[in-house]
Formats: sequence, C-alpha cells, structure tokens
Amino acid sequence: MRLSAILVFLISVTFLVAFPGDMSNEISGSIQIFDSRSSQNLQLITRYQPKYMVTIFELDNSYFDIETMGQFLYKHSEFSIGNKDDYIGKLYRGWLRWNGDSAEIRVGLQKVNFGSAQILRSLAWFDTIDPRDPQENTDGVYSVLCRYYFMNNASIWLWGILSEDKYKGMEIVKSEKHAIEFGGRFQYPTLGGELALSIHRREIDNSMSIDNPAENKLGLDGRWDSGIGAWFESALVSREKDSPFYSLEKWFTSGADYTFATGNGIHVTIEHLYLAVSEDTITTSGREENSTAIQADYPLNMLDTLVGLSVYNWKTERFAHFLSVRRTYDYLSIQLNLFLNPNIENSEQALTLSGNSLQLVLEYNF
Repeated sequence: MRLSAILVFLISVTFLVAFPGDMSNEISGSIQIFDSRSSQNLQLITRYQPKYMVTIFELDNSYFDIETMGQFLYKHSEFSIGNKDDYIGKLYRGWLRWNGDSAEIRVGLQKVNFGSAQILRSLAWFDTIDPRDPQENTDGVYSVLCRYYFMNNASIWLWGILSEDKYKGMEIVKSEKHAIEFGGRFQYPTLGGELALSIHRREIDNSMSIDNPAENKLGLDGRWDSGIGAWFESALVSREKDSPFYSLEKWFTSGADYTFATGNGIHVTIEHLYLAVSEDTITTSGREENSTAIQADYPLNMLDTLVGLSVYNWKTERFAHFLSVRRTYDYLSIQLNLFLNPNIENSEQALTLSGNSLQLVLEYNF
C-alpha cells in the first residue's frame, strides 16, 4: 500500500510541476451499522481522491490531454468473529488522450462502459458500477480505446485491454494474466433511437489445463425516447468446450422509464433481467434466473432528493430494498441510506450486501 501511495503522489507532483493544470479533490466518509442477523456489525470507510487534468499540447483542431486520479482508502470492518482494517493506495485513473474533430484515442487506466440499462445490466463487461452510487465508482482497466464519430451520430469503438489478476464487470472467471483482450462496438441511429452491436474476445484462466480456452462475447442493445424511454440489452457469452465453466451464457435486459407529472415530478425506472446458462446450444436453457427492478426518484426541493429501489429475484422469491435521502450543496453532499436485504447474496447481479443496515455518507469536493 505504501509503495503504491508514494508512486501516485510522485506522479501527481511531477505533473503539477511540469504542466500546471486543473486540480480537484474529493473526500468522503461513511459509517454503516448492520442489524443483529448480519455477520457484519459495523463498517467505516474514508476515501480521498485527488484528480489532476491538463492539456499538454494543442495543434489546429486537436489536442493532447492527461487525467490522473489517485485513491487513498481506509476501511474498518467489525464482524462477529473479529475486526479487520484495510489500507489502500492506488492509481484510480491515469490516461493520455488525443482528441480531434471526429475521433479520439485514449491510452492508460480508464473506465470503459456502454449500454442503456441502468440497474440490471447485461453489458457490464468491464465495470462494477453500483446503481445506488451517484458517483459511479468503479475500477478502471488498462486499455487503448479508439472512437470515431460520423456526421450522422453513428460511432465506432475499438479497444484492447491488458488483463489483470482480477475480475472485471460480471465475469465469473478471470482472464489469463497479462494477456491482451480486444473488441469493438458500432452504434448507429435508427428509428428515432439508437442500436449498437458489441463484440469482445479474451483468453480465460484455466489452471487445470496447459491451454487457456477462449471466450467470445456478442452484445446487442438499443434505446428509444418518445415520451416513454425504452431500451434493451442482450449478450451471448460463448466459451470453448475445454473450459471448466458453462459453455454459454445468455443475458437479456429490457427496461423503460417515465416521469409522472405529480408534484415536482416522479421519475420511475423499471427493468427486467433474464439470465440462462447451459453447456450445449443456444436453444437449451440449463439454469435460468429472472430479476425485476423498479426505482423511483423524487426531488423534494432544490437540495433534497428521495430515491427508492427494489429488486425481486423470481427464483428465490426474495426482495432487496434500498431507500436513500440525499442533500446536495455546491461542494458537499449528504446521504442517509437504508438497506433491507435478504440474508443471501444476490447471484450474478450482486447489488446487495447480506442483511439490513443503515448508512450515513458525507462527501466534500474542492
């Protein structure tokens, strides 16, 4: 932890001295108290994230810029069997970008995410964004991302990712360490909305064999807004036969949202996720799961917002609930969150901690 923290600090200071730019900071702290049925009693988290951005070179209609962001975190957890303290210091974001009129190339540690779903996401391939987190915190990936934008708002994405010894997104198996993953995405405006096709290929870690089997992902998603917003995401994950895991995963999310003209406006979002895994062909189902989520947010006034989220798992016949009251100032935000969850982990869509808890979160930006 100390070495990582020192490296992040030295990198930040070097850039500040060589290239004066924009510096911002975020400090947050939270306390979470669990009920007596949970294995965890208390959790305290403090986080500091310094962010530095600078344009280092401009030429005609293009420029080069850099973003670096560190993360220093302390977490104290109290369990029925003892306590645990974690100290983390790491580079959270760090990339160099060339940006032109209709294209950009970004290299480094960055967030790569796409798709229209907001809660039960079939295309969460590279991120672990929690829908209850307004800051959308997630680890980045070391990658090269190229994007080209056409005049009709169509776009092409191409990426290459350096795999690490950890899970990305909704993966159930790690990638082969230090291997290169690659993929792309094509978005095209159609029927008043947008359709997109995504692909990705990687080698997965298989300690039981000399060879590492390949995994291919194919995704299709779309979104339309005409009074009522509607979208879908779908993904087919195929693994070679010598993989020790399921050969096929089929994901499908459908969703819609609408703002009702009641009071200050109640914004309601509903999504349904279907997931099937099997060993054979696309037509066989194997194990299936269905989850439905509904979220409502209501602005009480200029400062306060009330947010409620419920997720129902049709297989376990259990609900997970989340209720939040948020007050936001120019530089300070305060959240009081209530979690009412079953005493089991939600499987592939792990949106919840087990048990019930109350959480207070303070965040200050300067």
